[in-house]
Amino acid sequence: MKKIFSRNGFTLIEVLVVISIIGILSTILYASFGDARIQARNKALRAEVKETQLALELYKSQNGAYPVNQTEYESNLTPDFIADLPDEDKSANSDCLIEYDGEVGGSWYKLTAVKCIGGDEVVSPNDVMARCPSSCSATCGGVNITSGYLASDEFTKSFAVFSAGGQCQ
Repeated sequence: MKKIFSRNGFTLIEVLVVISIIGILSTILYASFGDARIQARNKALRAEVKETQLALELYKSQNGAYPVNQTEYESNLTPDFIADLPDEDKSANSDCLIEYDGEVGGSWYKLTAVKCIGGDEVVSPNDVMARCPSSCSATCGGVNITSGYLASDEFTKSFAVFSAGGQCQ
């Protein structure tokens, strides 16, 4: 009598080759989607800051003035006007700092995401959310917009929302 052997599985070598190929492909995909993740985080944080601008306008319509400082901004805006404030940890740049500046009388504010843009993306003075828009005078925050703006990482990686009067502060 002849014995017939049937092969019902994969050899160890075949399994290791397949795992190696999957590992190489996943590494390539991870590297190629890295920029997309950074851009998505940049856009998400910009959207959160823009949403906060709407909450600040609602706050002013109900209270007659904007919050005057960072403490009032953090304590009075949530949860009545917005669920969560923009979070620096959601930024694509680990040096991110979100600052609120307001006038004592509450007539203007500026909410700035300082160095929050990651990757190769930069904000120019012509951007609607530029920290220092081109409509301001020649200087903004002690930086010469016309010549020194693009040289400063703090300004090219930053964006802001502001009320009338707050943009050049």
